[in-house]
Amino acid sequence: MAAALLALGPAAPFAGAQVDVTAVRARADQGDPEALNALGNLLSNGQGVPRDVPEAIRVYQKAADKGYAPALFNLGMMHELGSGVAADAATAFKYYLKAAEQGFAPAQFNVGNMYANGVGTKQDYFEAALWFRRAADKGVAEGQYNLALAYELGRGLGKD
Repeated sequence: MAAALLALGPAAPFAGAQVDVTAVRARADQGDPEALNALGNLLSNGQGVPRDVPEAIRVYQKAADKGYAPALFNLGMMHELGSGVAADAATAFKYYLKAAEQGFAPAQFNVGNMYANGVGTKQDYFEAALWFRRAADKGVAEGQYNLALAYELGRGLGKD
């Protein structure tokens, strides 16, 4: 299976040891996609609230429906790992691809891995190298490593 990146924690202004769950919920209730994603992270991890994976998926989906790339990524993670849903690599790939197309680097890396390994999509070394390059250009060390391997092994690129 593709090596997935860890799900991202809440982004600022929700980062930090003391998250104001009430404030996050209030913003989420108003439809703020960043807050919805942060609430999904809190629910998924049981941080400051009881762990509730089905509810986490529901709020991630609300943020994803607004096109919020981190939520699309998190839904991809849930489907890839089978957390709260049946594991489904093809569905995970679709979520990752939507986030990757928006320039979300962790999703770009995961899309590259899925193409490289033929997980959730057909194996395509050239596509894998393209996505690894995008992630690498954004500083994802694993993307840089996998791009270097693609060059070394001549997978999808000329051997160099």
